[in-house]
Amino acid sequence: MSFEDKVKFLNGGEEPEQTEYVWIKWEKKYELGIPSLDKQHYHLLDLCNKLRRDLKDFSAQEGVDWHVSLAHTLKELAAYTQEHFATEEKLMRACGYKDYDIHRSQHIRFVEEVTKQLITFELASLQEAYSLLDFLRDWILSHVACEDKLYVRPILEYYKTMRLQQQGATN
Repeated sequence: MSFEDKVKFLNGGEEPEQTEYVWIKWEKKYELGIPSLDKQHYHLLDLCNKLRRDLKDFSAQEGVDWHVSLAHTLKELAAYTQEHFATEEKLMRACGYKDYDIHRSQHIRFVEEVTKQLITFELASLQEAYSLLDFLRDWILSHVACEDKLYVRPILEYYKTMRLQQQGATN
């Protein structure tokens, strides 16, 4: 599925046909209605799917060190997650989200856990690698579906206020 198809879907288009292995399927319940964040969440799920697909494929190949094969995508996921958290936190600060500190502490704990896992990943067994992927999936999905939903209203109200101010400035 092309990136353009994914963006089209996130902007209200029909769901593209899945032609590759999908471990985590994007569902409407994960949408926040904030296109930039929905796009980032979708990309995080896409990276999780890539990790799972690659682990499955590489671990079955004789003579291939799946640790090395997955390390790049794992590092990409970790870096993108931090970029995403920075975007969320910037929006939460801008709108004066009351539970910013609580939400940010969840992000910090997640980054600490992933960092700890990355440090020892090259020594991980196949079962530990699958457990790490399960942890990533479960944390991301529950965080998006529950915790992130809590800041939607304040951010949307902030956007509305900003639009009204911009309209007032141009009149």
